[in-house]
Amino acid sequence: MNISGSLARNQLLKAHAMRKRMNTNHKRGPFHYRSPANIMKRTVRGMLPHTTIRGNLTFKRLRCFEGVPTQYETKKRVVVPSALTTLCLKPGRKYCRLGDLSRSLGWKYSQVIDE
Repeated sequence: MNISGSLARNQLLKAHAMRKRMNTNHKRGPFHYRSPANIMKRTVRGMLPHTTIRGNLTFKRLRCFEGVPTQYETKKRVVVPSALTTLCLKPGRKYCRLGDLSRSLGWKYSQVIDE
């Protein structure tokens, strides 16, 4: 997954968001995720009407993974042409990968996924 904007810009934005904490009890949130799957899931949640029954059921069906799980290794992979970076962003625009951003925020399992 690609994110528009340079890696440094996205690091600043995400680091600013991760500094937000609950004053009295930090276990009550807000919760900030470092893994790419959880960041992606949280991003999609913002695009859905998750407070309605229809949106909540849709969100529960969403599954995000880091890497390709063994059950999907043999399946044919599909490319969504409308989501390609070359078509979505203007030429010369900077972008960063979600995995690189997660790694810079402290996600520890990128080497395990690369293997």
